[in-house]
Amino acid sequence: MNRLLEFRHLLIAALVFAGTLLASGTGMAQQSQSDRDFDERDIAQRSWNLRMLSIMAAQKRPRKFDPQLALSQLQEDFTRIQQINKPLGLMALRSSALDLKFVVKSATEINKRAERLKENLALPESGNAAAAPKHYTADNPIQLKAPIVSLARLILDFTSNPFFKDAGVVDSQAHRARRDLEDIIKISAEVRDLSKKLEQGGSSGQTPTKP
Repeated sequence: MNRLLEFRHLLIAALVFAGTLLASGTGMAQQSQSDRDFDERDIAQRSWNLRMLSIMAAQKRPRKFDPQLALSQLQEDFTRIQQINKPLGLMALRSSALDLKFVVKSATEINKRAERLKENLALPESGNAAAAPKHYTADNPIQLKAPIVSLARLILDFTSNPFFKDAGVVDSQAHRARRDLEDIIKISAEVRDLSKKLEQGGSSGQTPTKP
């Protein structure tokens, strides 16, 4: 009788344990897709980190150079200029007036982060003379949209350059990345200064009519 009671207790315990495993397995199955997505993002980030470290290691650096700090700055700046670029570029493509305060703030941050990217990456210079980027002027916010669109395209070209993902790409891609980055620095400074000037002038956003 005692053995039968003991057997029943063991059977109940086993069924409870099996039910727990089943519920756990169901939860794991539901989370497996998100876990896989997370793992893929983690692998991609680690690969990008290794690529950035290899780029920095190939350059001549001062003795006090801190690769971990530089890598952290690279991650932050590389991501941030893309985050700023999207709303800024979309604003310039719309028919509505520009928010000059937003343009000043965005162009200023892009310029600052692009300068630091150039310092940390230390990409090689090409032996060939590169064509100078177009010099922009703007008498009103409507004319300011052209350099903003050019800046947006440059940032897209720079951040999608295969040099940052594939260690086997040729040096020409590195030269292109450096040229794009230098053009980003130049045009973002122009957009910053022009938008500041327009903001201080209190332009209405419409092309002024001649008297």
